Amino acid sequence: MNFFAIEHAVNKFKEASRMREIRNPIGYLKVLIYNSISEMDIDVDSKLIYADLI
Repeated sequence: MNFFAIEHAVNKFKEASRMREIRNPIGYLKVLIYNSISEMDIDVDSKLIYADLI
């Protein structure tokens, strides 16, 4: 767990909260933080692959 994982989770939370009402924001943020550890690597890999295609 590091700053970048937390930042990634907060950005995902902001994005999700724009699209719908979050009934349990603390619980949802906890899930996002937990999942951001593995999702961060996937997001970075996909952005690098996309950048190579351009």
